[in-house]
Amino acid sequence: MGKVLSPREKRIFILTVGLFIFSVCFHFFLGPFLNRFERAVKKISVTRVRLKKSFQLLSRKEELETRFQEMARTQPASSAKDQDPYIATLTELENLARDSGIRIIDIRPHTVRGSNQKEIGADIRTEGSLEGLVRFLYRVENSFSLLQVKKMQVSSKANSQLLEGNFSILKLSIE
Repeated sequence: MGKVLSPREKRIFILTVGLFIFSVCFHFFLGPFLNRFERAVKKISVTRVRLKKSFQLLSRKEELETRFQEMARTQPASSAKDQDPYIATLTELENLARDSGIRIIDIRPHTVRGSNQKEIGADIRTEGSLEGLVRFLYRVENSFSLLQVKKMQVSSKANSQLLEGNFSILKLSIE
């Protein structure tokens, strides 16, 4: 009738049942706990990065306030609202180029329409030193007008220390 298991078969059977029970416990109890723990660790690391950035901004508070006050003095509030967004964008790009020490050779405005937003931008051809072009890119990316460099091409001019830069710069505005 029933065959009695040998000691070797009993050990294999117990090991198999033990592995099955461990697998079920791991997948239904320990696995979800470890996943929650991993998500909590990721959330903590993201929060630490945000705190670090906030502390960096807080340490630069006086610098940012003086920069804001300087911008508020140089740009009247009423003209910014009444001015055409194309003209305002082109004027800002010209001012950034002038402050960076580069010369604009050609500037062509363009518009890209999205679903609920309108991007106003310009294709700019400039020439200047490497330091001037880097300063210009930095100021464009850190401007308060949400300017963004979409395309960039830099080449050297023949028999000259100057570099020629072609940029496609966009300003995001929500309609």
